Amino acid sequence: MKFLKKPAVAVVIALILVLSSSFVSINAKLGAKCREVTDIFYSGMRYNNEFHPAIAEQLRSICTIANDLCVIAGNYDIDSQGLEDARSWVESAIVYSADDAGYIYYEYSGLRSELKSMTDKLSQKELTARHAKLLTDYEEQLKTFEYNIDTAGYNEAVRAFLQEYDRMPTRFFADICGVQMPEYFA
Repeated sequence: MKFLKKPAVAVVIALILVLSSSFVSINAKLGAKCREVTDIFYSGMRYNNEFHPAIAEQLRSICTIANDLCVIAGNYDIDSQGLEDARSWVESAIVYSADDAGYIYYEYSGLRSELKSMTDKLSQKELTARHAKLLTDYEEQLKTFEYNIDTAGYNEAVRAFLQEYDRMPTRFFADICGVQMPEYFA
């Protein structure tokens, strides 16, 4: 017990308590702010005086179109496995990699490539009138969804957040506390 009564030990214990409580506070407060920005990816946001839909919602709609294109491709003996896989990876990334917008974008890029390839293959076939109309409609919808993603404002929210918080000492403490800063969807 005499050991705890020494001034140097009391100072060390006080420092440990202060640093510990600071780390807990930083983790809670900064973590909550990071989640607010990340949540925009899933809930949308008001930006430039109008509401912009969530990127995740747009990606799910694109995945639905990809699934429908696979069904159409099956009618013309076009291999759609690459598109099916890319769609599945995007859906999984949205669910299981919620805080990793960069990874979701990576998978989305692969899906966009597969969608382009599939629409090109379908365009070269002699489609029924119904399938040709569906393909045209899907291509227009894809353009709309991609435009919505490009103008969602999510990356601007991440940029504003990082400009305010991604500097010393905040970034240092965030790294120590394990707070994951929001990532760009790019």
